[in-house]
Amino acid sequence: MRISQDIRDYAKEHGLTVIEAVKQGKKEKTKEFKKSGSHLYK
Repeated sequence: MRISQDIRDYAKEHGLTVIEAVKQGKKEKTKEFKKSGSHLYK
């Protein structure tokens, strides 16, 4: 439930819908994953 509220808060702060906020978050995590070497296990 906390994560859902965090997403709603993020969306509201950035003027996005919840769906757009989730998509943006996924894009950011993808960049982070690729930057770290694209390994599932460290």
